[in-house]
Amino acid sequence: MRTEQKMPWTPYPPLAAVVFMALVVVSLWRESSEVESPALPGPAAVAKSAPAAVKASPVKVPETVAAFTAFAQADLPAGWPETRAQTARGLRLLADAMATRGDSTLWRDRAVRLVDLAAAVEQAPDALQAADAAHGALVQAADWIEDLGPAPIAAGPGNPLVAAAKAVDADHPLREQSKELDRFFDAAARALAASRA
Repeated sequence: MRTEQKMPWTPYPPLAAVVFMALVVVSLWRESSEVESPALPGPAAVAKSAPAAVKASPVKVPETVAAFTAFAQADLPAGWPETRAQTARGLRLLADAMATRGDSTLWRDRAVRLVDLAAAVEQAPDALQAADAAHGALVQAADWIEDLGPAPIAAGPGNPLVAAAKAVDADHPLREQSKELDRFFDAAARALAASRA
């Protein structure tokens, strides 16, 4: 009869299994650490995302609105072609400010249309056609700016912006209407300053 011989116990097989499992875990950990995880926001990013009410500093006026306001505060030159060129420049600055205040596709489209109207003023073949183009552009801009207000503003003689736009006469050269143009740009600057940011 044959007797079974018992093999002496050695720690190598269990130790090999433990080492193998450790290598698998380390390998998986290295693969997961090589995948880029999104960086946590730093203090600057957290400060930027804080609500406006928490910030101690006053609300900053957008650069485009500030540029238009600076333009409106200066007197328009009387004379051709300076008055016509400055009127077109004011309309372009106003378009930029409206697009910033409105901050939507609608307002960016309106800004493009106002820039086109400014080009029509500047490139009109004669002084009366330039005045007609300017009158139309100013009335259109006044109607649009009404929509930017914190509450809808009724169009009509009570609205200083609409009144100032209509005061620019389509039948008189712009060089004779620098005061009326100044009044319009001043009223537009005040309306933009009061509009929602």
